[in-house]
This record gives sequence, structure tokens and C-alpha cells, in this order.
Amino acid sequence: MGEIEKSSILRFICLHYFGLKRWLETTVIALITREISHPGDYIQPLELEGLHLDVNSVLSNVHQLRGMFGDLRVWTVNESNEIKQLLDLNVNAIITDYPAKAAFIKSERMSYA
Repeated sequence: MGEIEKSSILRFICLHYFGLKRWLETTVIALITREISHPGDYIQPLELEGLHLDVNSVLSNVHQLRGMFGDLRVWTVNESNEIKQLLDLNVNAIITDYPAKAAFIKSERMSYA
């Protein structure tokens, strides 16, 4: 198979997670889910490096999520006000159907900084 420097495996169900983690030491595991009620229940026990969450789940749990995660990637963010809120939260990625709009909002904010 050769040397694997970095591998991201996204799964809806973390089947054979611990076996995978032992087999590929450089594997980065992130949980992708629409709803998450207690993020701490997943992050530490599963040794997750990141979360991929639905925008509504993030915006309704901002205080609970802050400082609790590694990488936070949010989907599907299409409304300008949601993009702005997530930029304020310094999420790692915003997944959107309108990348030009998101890039414009981000560049507009950077020009004011």
C-alpha cells in the first residue's frame, strides 16, 4: 500500500473505528452528522479530530461547542447571515452551495479588519 501521510475517513457510522485507527496511525477521523445533542459524548471517547455538523445544529449549540472540538466544518450554509455568524465563530470550513457568495462575505470582512 505504501506510506500514507494523511488520510481522512468520513463515515456516517464509525464501524471498525478503533481497528482503523490502529492500522492507519495517521488517520484523521471526523464525525459527520445532522444533529448532535452532546458533542462531548463523541469527541473525547472516539478521539475525533473534527466534526462536520449541519448549520442548524451548530447555531443552536454555539456555547456548548465553543472550545470543545478540533476542526469544525459546517454544512450546508447558504444564507448570508449564517455565513457571517460562522465566520465570527472561526469555524474551520463552511460548506455551501454558493461558494462565491461565501468568499465575497469573507473578503468583505477581511477588508474591514
